[in-house]
Amino acid sequence: MTPREIALVFSAHRARMERKNLERWLLLRGVALAVHAPDRLPPVPSASPGPPMSAEAMKQRLLAWRGKDDPS
Repeated sequence: MTPREIALVFSAHRARMERKNLERWLLLRGVALAVHAPDRLPPVPSASPGPPMSAEAMKQRLLAWRGKDDPS
């Protein structure tokens, strides 16, 4: 490898490590907030997504989401 390529590899590695450190810091900050100030956390979403859907209703919803008509 040339010195330029080695420098690029090191700078890419440094950027990855900085991003990982930021993600770790944000995760630990959220955990600390949950432990020490749980009233500042957003409310937990409800566990039930709604009534069960039939296979045909799921197919229609997915096709509508993709923006396509029924191919059959």
